[in-house]
Amino acid sequence: MTTPAQTENPLPEFVPKYPYTEMTALPIPNEPCPTLIKVTKVTLLLFTMGALFAGGGFLIHLSTLSITIETGLGSGTAIGLLVGTLLSWKTPMKTLTIDYREKTLDNLSPLLGLNDRTARAFKNVKETFSKAVKFNQTYEIHNLHKDVTHITEAMRGSRLDVQRVWLAFLQHLNGSSAINADGRQITLDFSLQIARVEDQLIPQIQQLERQVKAQNMQLPKKMQLEPSDFSFPKVFEIEAIDSRTATYDEDLIQIREMQEVCFGEGAIFNEEMLKAKLAEHKDNKCFVIREQNGSSKKIYAFAWIQRTEEGISLSGIARDPGATRSNLGAHLIQRVKKEIPYGDLLHLKVRQSNPAIRLYEKEGFELIAKMDDYFINPKEGAYHLGYKKPAGFFKELGLF
Repeated sequence: MTTPAQTENPLPEFVPKYPYTEMTALPIPNEPCPTLIKVTKVTLLLFTMGALFAGGGFLIHLSTLSITIETGLGSGTAIGLLVGTLLSWKTPMKTLTIDYREKTLDNLSPLLGLNDRTARAFKNVKETFSKAVKFNQTYEIHNLHKDVTHITEAMRGSRLDVQRVWLAFLQHLNGSSAINADGRQITLDFSLQIARVEDQLIPQIQQLERQVKAQNMQLPKKMQLEPSDFSFPKVFEIEAIDSRTATYDEDLIQIREMQEVCFGEGAIFNEEMLKAKLAEHKDNKCFVIREQNGSSKKIYAFAWIQRTEEGISLSGIARDPGATRSNLGAHLIQRVKKEIPYGDLLHLKVRQSNPAIRLYEKEGFELIAKMDDYFINPKEGAYHLGYKKPAGFFKELGLF
């Protein structure tokens, strides 16, 4: 006696009963040439205002014999173009992309129970992306990443749908263009912040999957997450590099590119210059921070020092703007302080507006001198800071 074949019934789909309306990401607009669209809008505005005021000038000509038709049309057109120019200057011509960014941030901000710092971060990010992104100072890109990272960490523990919308927003921003302080076009990289969000989301989704599985149900595809290859949190390590390092040439290219982003093209040591400087003296050294045991050789921060008449100069230090809140700058400075000889002076010059001054003070640097108009592009004064490494008990006695 045969039994009929049993058919597999698919598991019912898990439907969460939210006490709120689920938030979904806004559709990302497809604008092939937003600049052309903006120029077209301004042109139409100028044409419309010029035509309206020219018509007004013609009507004035009809109402009085003292104004010729040429004067009426010409004066009206000129006034119309002037009014149109003022309107286009005062009224922001939003593209679809800018509108998407502003609406997404407006939708997200009320859902986080904002404190003053988080509210300020949302305000700063919205102001940055409500127009074409341009940094007037080299450190402003670091401030942007700091605000984005703060919002990302404020998302921790919030609703899954809210975190997903923020993730989609970051993926939209990643790879977008901006103008750096030196006028060059750069690409914004938010891969570290994306990895932070995924790191927060994955455990929550895994826990939800276990709960759903216990109820003999399946998780809807829209609630699943396909993580990128970039993982977080990362474990970093500091490495000294020189001509014997296998990736030396590639490392120097990365260092030059990081300098261009952080300092501007006119204030860098390129590969050849840095090679020559490192070969000048045994105390001249370069340190980089990479991911520990990572397959990628990407550099997230670097510092290099050189022997000068005053002591040891910290001639260059920078980190990937996206690697904010990773304490990489402090680790680099501590490593450099270990490398310099006892009793030597470690010194550097830093812009007076640079927020990193607080880090140097925390690491024991003190003011040597204030220098007016030291930096150019943009012109700004500098603080000459120094840290003198204690000679040590035995060295003070002259035993070593």
